[in-house]
Formats: sequence, C-alpha cells, structure tokens
Amino acid sequence: MYGRWTVTWQLLLCLVGFVHGVTAQTNTGEIVGLVLDESKSVLPGATVAAVHLDTGATVERVTDAEGRFFLPALTTGEWAVTVALVGFQRATQQGIRLTIGQTLQLEFGLALGGVSEEVTVDASVPLLQVATAEISDVIETREVEQIPLNGRQFLQLAQLSDAVVIPPGGTRGGALQQAGPLPNVGGQRAGHNIYLLDGFKVTDELFNNLVINPSVDSIQEFKIQKSMYPPEFGGKASALINVATKSGSNTFHGSVFDFARDERFDAHNFFDDKRLPVPPLDQQQYGGSFGGPLLTNRTFFFTSYERQDTRRSLTKTFSVPSAAVRAGDFTGGESVCDPLTIVAST
Repeated sequence: MYGRWTVTWQLLLCLVGFVHGVTAQTNTGEIVGLVLDESKSVLPGATVAAVHLDTGATVERVTDAEGRFFLPALTTGEWAVTVALVGFQRATQQGIRLTIGQTLQLEFGLALGGVSEEVTVDASVPLLQVATAEISDVIETREVEQIPLNGRQFLQLAQLSDAVVIPPGGTRGGALQQAGPLPNVGGQRAGHNIYLLDGFKVTDELFNNLVINPSVDSIQEFKIQKSMYPPEFGGKASALINVATKSGSNTFHGSVFDFARDERFDAHNFFDDKRLPVPPLDQQQYGGSFGGPLLTNRTFFFTSYERQDTRRSLTKTFSVPSAAVRAGDFTGGESVCDPLTIVAST
C-alpha cells in the first residue's frame, strides 16, 4: 500500500490598465490592418481603437501614411475594433476572436458621412492564415473544459492535432518525465519539444521535459506550433507547446470539481487471484478556480488549486530464492547450466 499526492497552485494577478508594451508576445496575439476609403485609397491619420470585451481594456493607434495600423501584444479572447476619421462614417468590426500567437489581418473601408453615422459588422476569422507560414493548431477553451481526461493532464489534448501521439508507458525516458507522459510530434522525440507557460519557458534543460503541469481549470488555451514557427522560439528540433492561462475579467467566475476512482470500477490485473476481491484503490482529484475584478476595467485576479490523492494496492509475482539457495546450496533443484558443456549443435 502506498500513498501519493501532488499539488498544483496558481495565483495570477493581471494588471490590465495597461501594460501591453511589457506583455510577452509569446502568450498573446496581434492585429494588423489597413484603412481605405470607398475608392480604395489609403486613409492616414485614422484613429483605431480595440476593446477587449471581457476586461474592457482599450488600445488605440493612428494609421500611418500608408493607412496601416499595428496592435501588438493583445490579450487572447474577444475584441471589437473601431476606426474613426473626421468626415467619414465610423466602422466597427466586433466578435473578433484572437487566439494565442495569432496574427490577424483586418481591412476597413470607410464611407463618407457624418461622425454620428456608424457601420458595424460581425467579423469572421479567415480560414487561411496568411500572416505566417507556420503549421500549428490551437486547442481552445471549449476543448480544454469539456473533453474528459483521465488524470487531468492537458497534454493529452495535444492528440487532437495531426501527427501528435502519446507514446505508451515504459518507453525510453518515460521514467524521467516529471509532469506525466509527453507527446511525440511529427515523429520527433518527446524530449525535443519546447514548453512555454504564459511566455515563460518551463522546459527542464537537463531531461528536456515539461516541469510544470498547470491545472486544466486554469488553462485558457494552448497552441502546438509544429513547424515554421518564428525564429524567437528556436532551440529544439520538434514542436513548441505554448500555454496561456486564464485571467480575471469584469465578472466573477469560477469552478469546483471532484473526480473519484475506486476498485469498484476496476478489473483484476493479470497477477491477481480471481477468487479474491480486486485490490483496493482510492483516488481523489479535486480543486477549483475563481477569478474576477479588483478594479473594474483595470485590475483582475485569478486563482486555481488542484490536488490528487492516490492510495492503491498492486499484485505482482516474484521468484524468491530459498534460504539454502541464498547460502549456495543448490541440492534438489534443477541442474545449473555449465557453459563449458554446451553442445553447439543442440
């Protein structure tokens, strides 16, 4: 009988009032765009304002001489972008979903009109990513929250992406993986991946493993960049797995969970005596998360806690030498092979 427990605790304070210039680009996204008039001529000097719908954070820029604008280091989630210029109708694209590491390209066409007139459209993300040549997939909040996971390790969800597999237990290096089984991406070894958590590298450079396994309830989304990703992420031969955790918003939100397993759900293993009850198992995995505003539209908090307690018995079979054999007396046992008497033909 043995017991094992693990604790994952996370406290995240997001000061969104506003530090985009300091935020790591690795766990954010960016929007680039072009502003034109009805004749397709560029419009310099237009004011571009982007609002994050969950937190109310606002970023403003002015288009350059070529009518272009650039909004870097934006928090992932839903955005609305509005363009305004004197003598033209305001234009708004709302429902813009920005994922981790994504670069979105938008184009606005302003029509002549008064400042009180406005055109609003529901934006749709283009199916083709034209800003970069990388091959990647984003595992979003819906998959993270709704797909059941035995053991609640988020990397199990990496298998939703093409060319990603979790090798079976007992393979080379498996015993050294501190945070559970790691994926092989595109035929590369699991030790050739890079792992980032909110822009910070959490890769053990000695064993090339993930060393922090965040609670599933604390993950907003994560991205698997399999090839052709930007050069700032170099250093390993395989994929970059980039995790963005949740943050607080203008509304309080949270979750509570408890997952239980015991021997009633198990069958006998190969070595069990089938006449006896299944060896006992008691596994509890529980925790929760909670986040919300400290100052509306300015400061937010988010905290997450998870714990796993496991107590189980395992049945195994061993061959134990007798006391006489341990003392060097092999009388009565099978004959000991003498390599000098081996007949090669038989």
